[in-house]
Amino acid sequence: MFKKPSEGRVKVIAVLLFLTAQVPGISNEEFFVDEFDNRLLPKWNVSDAFPPGNVKVDGGKLILKNETLLKINSPQSNTWLDYTTTLKLRFTQIQERSSFTVNVRHSLGRFNFWTGEKFTFYPHEENIRVNTFRPDKQPLDEEDLRQAVKNHANAQHNFDLKTWFLIVIEIIDNSFTLFIDDKELLSFVDKEAVAGTIGLSTSDEDIGEFRLELDFIRVKEGNELSIKPVNAVSTAWAAIKNSLR
Repeated sequence: MFKKPSEGRVKVIAVLLFLTAQVPGISNEEFFVDEFDNRLLPKWNVSDAFPPGNVKVDGGKLILKNETLLKINSPQSNTWLDYTTTLKLRFTQIQERSSFTVNVRHSLGRFNFWTGEKFTFYPHEENIRVNTFRPDKQPLDEEDLRQAVKNHANAQHNFDLKTWFLIVIEIIDNSFTLFIDDKELLSFVDKEAVAGTIGLSTSDEDIGEFRLELDFIRVKEGNELSIKPVNAVSTAWAAIKNSLR
């Protein structure tokens, strides 16, 4: 026979449910989503470099070739802190050192330079590198520019042509983690990272022909893949069950 919980136990349950609701990642607000069904890309600030047409939407896919720059330009995107960025993409043409970069916490910083965590994918080399360009002083020459780059992490991954990959970059309290197809590849902490939007860019044509297709991009508050909130929820519910015995 079901036993009605005492008033004290009811209060415990209410508190635990409240704490569970506060766990990051359980209730994720959607900051941004684009499935690329609008050819005008109204949610983006686009620099369509050389030649015109290197950024275009075709058949519900965003096509990027060499020498492109894009930034999400939605309201409040410059204030984003803890968020998870998910992209579905495939590389359809790669050559030599051609690359694709996802910038997170992307913002205009000191000395009028754009900074952020740069996740750069070199599909031909099967390599991923993460760094930050954040100058401490006004760069005056190439050496100053090199000194302003801080390397964070590296990883290897096989990027087969025309294969779809699900790429997830998770940010929690200045901790950055990269997943590809649900597998964690690298993680690091950058306590100097500030709030910022998301930017996409591709390499110059002189280091190799490049082309990729993006099926969608989604940005949500908090985290989606980390096991931390799952453990926290399990602990909370275990406490609830114990309180009812």
